[in-house]
Amino acid sequence: MTIELLSLVLFGHHGYLEAERRLGQRFLVDLWVDVDDAAVGSDDIEDTVDYRHLAELVREVFAGPERLLLERLGGAVADGILERFPAVQRVRVTFSARRTESRFSGCPGCGRRSPSASRTNRCF
Repeated sequence: MTIELLSLVLFGHHGYLEAERRLGQRFLVDLWVDVDDAAVGSDDIEDTVDYRHLAELVREVFAGPERLLLERLGGAVADGILERFPAVQRVRVTFSARRTESRFSGCPGCGRRSPSASRTNRCF
């Protein structure tokens, strides 16, 4: 079973360029979270993941410490989801950043993570 949480709009002070961190920028985030089979046969929210809590975790990460690389930002979201929600088997995060002082209109990023993935095998 996959829970989709699409089009979260967040503001954060992240990015490689100093202006991106100083001025901040808007990010568009999509999540796909695969949960274990207990969620399919149950009507108890404790057996799955409440999407409101997923959104709150993403907000916490974006409001947290500045990160230079968007890959690290996406990794923090994925790691946080896997650590906080035991029902999650795999998470996919995609995002785009709306640059503040750049000729680029956006910078897409994508990553997937599962609990068994090591830090060296990340795909971001």
